[in-house]
Amino acid sequence: MLKILLLLCFFISTAGACAPGTGTLGSKGTFSYEMNPPALYTYDSLAEFENGQFDQAYAQRVVVSDVQSAINDVLQANSIPLNDINPPVITFSPPNVTLTTVTECTADTAGYGVLQQSTVYYKCAAKAGTDGKYAKSPFVVPLTVQVTAISAIYESQWKMLASQMADKLTTKRGAQFYTDPIVTVG
Repeated sequence: MLKILLLLCFFISTAGACAPGTGTLGSKGTFSYEMNPPALYTYDSLAEFENGQFDQAYAQRVVVSDVQSAINDVLQANSIPLNDINPPVITFSPPNVTLTTVTECTADTAGYGVLQQSTVYYKCAAKAGTDGKYAKSPFVVPLTVQVTAISAIYESQWKMLASQMADKLTTKRGAQFYTDPIVTVG
């Protein structure tokens, strides 16, 4: 039975139905994420090392290190040699935000990021049209990662790599992704 299935897949693959991937073929993938960042990806210019925050340069180094580590883990898990991929270009600006763990927003916490466990999910803001009322609004920041491979990769494979990279960042630091990544292949 196994021989028949293998033979069938061979014949189908020669006809193009079992291709290794689908979509655009390209050597450059750009992953655009919308993320609720972990506290370590933020900084507070007014506080000194509170809530896991340090300075802007440290937050940037942590993001770059975590993204590179996630890419390496994903490549190894998919049996792709690390030397087949150039170092990624990472575009991220650590947000300057004071963190709080309040459950209700007030005038005193306006502009603060609301920390739940290790992730900043919300920012306290004045509600439009309500005199003096405050509420949590989503705190979402962009992260863009551009990866260049030595050889061309199908769009479906780039999407798989982008999704797995997000999973690694979630597992490692608690980053939460607001939407699925947008993947552009070039």
